[in-house]
Amino acid sequence: MQNQRVLKEGGLIFRFSFVSEKSQKLMIDYRIYYMKSNGKQAPKTFKWADRTVIAGDVGEIPRKQPFKTISTHKHYRGRRKIEIIVNGQAMAESDFECD
Repeated sequence: MQNQRVLKEGGLIFRFSFVSEKSQKLMIDYRIYYMKSNGKQAPKTFKWADRTVIAGDVGEIPRKQPFKTISTHKHYRGRRKIEIIVNGQAMAESDFECD
């Protein structure tokens, strides 16, 4: 994931690439730290994918997360963070700015 992106209302496009060293089941989630009106961040975890892979598997899973203001949720300006979580462990993170 690349750092220092500025995002306007619309969506964040990202992907998770992997090479499996052994046969295993992967539960892949992502967590976005949203900006609240008081300036603090609040984490929200999203389920992404369940995959069973074998040793040597190579893959990529794309995702688009919308950022649109709706009647029940307002997006505030400021820095956010996204984490990729595999089997309960944070594997990668990146910051981005919402304008």
